[in-house]
Amino acid sequence: MENRFMTLTLEPEDVRACKLHLPIQFMRANGIDKLGKITLLGKDGINCSAYRLSRDGFVALGIGWKGFCETNGVQTGESFSLEFIYEEDATPVFRFCSKCGD
Repeated sequence: MENRFMTLTLEPEDVRACKLHLPIQFMRANGIDKLGKITLLGKDGINCSAYRLSRDGFVALGIGWKGFCETNGVQTGESFSLEFIYEEDATPVFRFCSKCGD
């Protein structure tokens, strides 16, 4: 898959609201069309569960979202990368990286 990486910026309002917006083009390109659970996989096997609540890419995260980002080396205002890990008929998993190539 050639479009399995995306870079986003951790916005202060998204941290406060415990939300994330995944670009719809990215989701479609990777065949992610179902609403429901998404897993963000951080370093050292730490993960964060999220839920895709709308087809336009709105994802809700728990109150641990800010701590998950900090544990993985990302502060508010900084960029991070997500790598889609494809597994057929599985919950979508994204590897959370503080920098491209981590």
